[in-house]
Amino acid sequence: MERPQTDRQTDSLSEGSTTTQPLQNQSGMTEPSGVTPQALPPRERLAAFTAVLKEIIAIQGPLECPTKHSFAPGLYSREILIPQGACVIGKVHLEESLWVVSMGHLRIFSVNGDVFDAYAGDTGTTVPGTQRAFYAFEDSKFIVTHPNPTNERNIEALEARFVVETIEEWETKCLTSH
Repeated sequence: MERPQTDRQTDSLSEGSTTTQPLQNQSGMTEPSGVTPQALPPRERLAAFTAVLKEIIAIQGPLECPTKHSFAPGLYSREILIPQGACVIGKVHLEESLWVVSMGHLRIFSVNGDVFDAYAGDTGTTVPGTQRAFYAFEDSKFIVTHPNPTNERNIEALEARFVVETIEEWETKCLTSH
């Protein structure tokens, strides 16, 4: 698939994101009852976002997305292979990190309302509290790189440090610790 022309080199979900037109359902509606994701408070937005995506994934059925973990002094990277046609939900991020699409073409949906296409070579940042879903137009690889100053190599320990499953866990770990 040919990549459309764009002046976006990086994409930070906190500001300046490039967005696509809203997706329409079969009836042509873009948002139910005129409620946009941005109109909801963040907690409710995340809950609604996750509920809809879980329904899509339930229809999709079980999916194998191979994950590769890589290490360098002070860094940890997690690479996920998303097969063509798959929809995948990411976890809620606790800390800022960098991401790269190293292969393929993804449509990326974020709880804050951003929807954009990312292609091999695109990079960006993830801010704390971010959760995304991905649709792969072709086999794609998405890499997230985190600082790892202790050079931890235990995957469970790294996941506990960088991500959580729910907004409630995110609130407990991030919002109550400040």
